[in-house]
Amino acid sequence: MKAPVQPKMYTPTFRMAGETEAVIEIDGYIGGGFDFWTWEEDGKSARTFGKEVKQAGTVKTIRLPLNSPGGVVTEATQIYNILQGAKSRGIEVIIEVGATCMSAATLIACAGSKVITAANSIWMFHNPSTRAEGEAKDMRAAADALDTHKSAGITIYRARQSKLSDKDISALLDATTWYTGEEARDAGWADEVLGEPLPDVTMALDLTNLPLDTASDAVKQRLSILMTAAPEVEEPGNDIEPEQTAAPTIESLSEQLSAMTETVNALAALVETLVPDAPEEPEQVKAPEEPIVQVDRNSPVVKAIAKRAKAAGRDAEFEDEVAAGATITQLQQSFLGQPRKPAPTISTVSTTHTPKPEGGSEPRQLKPTDYYAARRAKLEGK
Repeated sequence: MKAPVQPKMYTPTFRMAGETEAVIEIDGYIGGGFDFWTWEEDGKSARTFGKEVKQAGTVKTIRLPLNSPGGVVTEATQIYNILQGAKSRGIEVIIEVGATCMSAATLIACAGSKVITAANSIWMFHNPSTRAEGEAKDMRAAADALDTHKSAGITIYRARQSKLSDKDISALLDATTWYTGEEARDAGWADEVLGEPLPDVTMALDLTNLPLDTASDAVKQRLSILMTAAPEVEEPGNDIEPEQTAAPTIESLSEQLSAMTETVNALAALVETLVPDAPEEPEQVKAPEEPIVQVDRNSPVVKAIAKRAKAAGRDAEFEDEVAAGATITQLQQSFLGQPRKPAPTISTVSTTHTPKPEGGSEPRQLKPTDYYAARRAKLEGK
């Protein structure tokens, strides 16, 4: 039995660019995940990111190439806080937005001392969302939690955009706002736009279900380029195109049926020549019939049954059943209605006569022997 496949450890993207600058990349899902085929971790979790910042040590600059469709809002908030802590230690944080900076990734972008975005990048701001199940109170608790996350996010956005009020940022999130790289710079989310685009998306993004109602034509055009550039998964069998054949006619079907009939007949003839004739089955020898054993006609029980059958005019039927080998039980069922119940044991039999009227003698107790003698005399007709 093979051992289960274990996820590979995440390979840090931390590297040093010179003696004073560390590069920590976030490319993929914020919160981390595992590739279905390779089980390699992609994206970045806050825990891994924190380890890489500690590994950077006392550098002067942290450069963060950012390319993410979003992820877990709490993970993004923690990465934002880690970067804020680095800035408080005098480290400059430079965010470089590549193809996408969407959803929770925008919180991370707000931590930059300087934010540089590619001209062909896409930004998207919206409200946090979740999935919930349960009773009405569970739904209300989930809604309250989303409101709390939104308020925390507004605090981060306002720290980056001090000119915007909480109401302005809330409306921006409610509307699901999209920006191109230049629009993000003009709106104050980025400081600089690179004329030459940064490396494009390196992961397969599912962009088909995005809320594009509020997106501009420039954003839609950029997204269409990303979706077109995404690697396509070939389905098995798609490399061979089926041949186009004409619809069958009655004549062609008739010819096919005739050919199939000839083939079946030829196979049947071949089978007859290959299979030897089956041997004749031997005659079945009948087992000797067992002799019919009749009941003892001199038995008192049989005599009593015969007498009852004769009184009912069924003596011929009685003789036929005796000749066929009927047992005493079967004779009782046929001519007495039901088999005679076994007599009670002697130790439990105690029969009394009906007491006489007043002034008569005491009822006489019958002995078991008297009971059976009276019963036997009745059966024998005495």
